[in-house]
Amino acid sequence: MIAFVAGFLLLLADPPAKETFLRKPQMSFAAAQEPFQKFTYKYNGYVGPDGKVRNDGLGCSAFTSAVLHRMRDGDEWLKAYDPTVHQWYGDKAAEHFGLKKVDQFNSTSLLDPKETLAFLKDGKLAAGQLYYFNARTGKNGHVGFVRLDKEGAIEQWHYSSISNGLYCGDFRKWLQESMYRAAKVELYVVPEK
Repeated sequence: MIAFVAGFLLLLADPPAKETFLRKPQMSFAAAQEPFQKFTYKYNGYVGPDGKVRNDGLGCSAFTSAVLHRMRDGDEWLKAYDPTVHQWYGDKAAEHFGLKKVDQFNSTSLLDPKETLAFLKDGKLAAGQLYYFNARTGKNGHVGFVRLDKEGAIEQWHYSSISNGLYCGDFRKWLQESMYRAAKVELYVVPEK
């Protein structure tokens, strides 16, 4: 019970000073996620200060936190790794890394290929750009990464109970099946090497 209360208080606390992408990212997205691709989904799974997965799996925010730390700091990521980032809501984690918010979208807009294609055509979103997503419904949240292609298809990478592991492939399929199908989804630009 004490651990739960302490964890809840961390969610409410302001994050420490930002550790933004002040310089060019040091590791590619593919390389940054590679060590964390083959675990099962565990809501309370996370990456410890030694870089090892704890609680026999990973949650969505634990995966994104480790990947963003690795992208930002490369092979030296553990020197600046903050293992508490995975306990924050997605908007606080994005702020910590200095990720630029593009906009907040209704999930119905992202589920509709025509609307998503319109976002690409008007320049609101960019094909090929990696985005950090933060989906919210009240106190519940989910985070991960997406990338749109020039036809408006959305590829995804995140840990989810729906796949019981790293969920890749069509983001719309996951979004439609998830509790976030009527949520607000924030997208943030992730700088890449």
